[in-house]
Amino acid sequence: MARVAGQVKSGFWWVFGFLCAFLFGGAAAFADRAFPKYGVPAEPSIPQPPVKPKPVKPALQKPPTEEEKKQAEDLVAKFLALVEATAPSPEQAADVERLLGEMREAGEAASFDDAKIRQSVAGLVRIGTGALGALRKESLNSDSRVAGYCRDAIPQIEKSVRDQTAADLLKKPAAANLAAQKRMADLRAEADAARKAGEDAKAAGDEAAATKAASDLAAANDALALLTPVAVRITAALSNQSVRPRPSPVAKYGVKPRPRPAPPTPQAEARYGARARID
Repeated sequence: MARVAGQVKSGFWWVFGFLCAFLFGGAAAFADRAFPKYGVPAEPSIPQPPVKPKPVKPALQKPPTEEEKKQAEDLVAKFLALVEATAPSPEQAADVERLLGEMREAGEAASFDDAKIRQSVAGLVRIGTGALGALRKESLNSDSRVAGYCRDAIPQIEKSVRDQTAADLLKKPAAANLAAQKRMADLRAEADAARKAGEDAKAAGDEAAATKAASDLAAANDALALLTPVAVRITAALSNQSVRPRPSPVAKYGVKPRPRPAPPTPQAEARYGARARID
């Protein structure tokens, strides 16, 4: 009897639940729909195609004037020319003589104090073109034990002078690029002509002409080696100048954009979805 009553009771609640779902299920589904405020119909959530960034248009540049081209050509010629030694001031002359004397003393000593010589060379390099004449004279002395150090110091002073000329060239990259490319093309033509003249001189057995052609070829190659890094810097400066800077994002109606939060720090994860323990 009790089992029959339990079945009747469970069946009653089953029928009651079915009726409630039939009557109130539609209202619940209707209530789950998202309605915008103020009666405006909501737009369906359709995936939007990715927005392709617009290509950056280069900014318009004025062509270099004839005066700027002439100045750039003069600067290129100055860059490739031999760095002239300047007359030192009385203080610089005294410092040059003192430093060269210290170098000779350190070189003539039995221990050959290399650290002392390098310290004196650094002091001469800081003096600059005022010490260039004395360094070149000392580098030609075959009996000097410090001539090699003087020959190493000369390119350092020349590089500092040429760097100043290169900085002047980078101020007008458009004109400098034309002048550098033109000079490099002339140097390549000179190198090809010297190479051809050397081959002809060797075939004819003219040793003097072959020696002159080899000297011209070496001079053209040295000038190309000096000018090529500067031409690369000029091209980079020209390309950076032609790119229009991207404006900073500005929100409408004066609302400041919300800063983007920093990405979370990565944590160790175990396989199969279980979180790894971090000690």
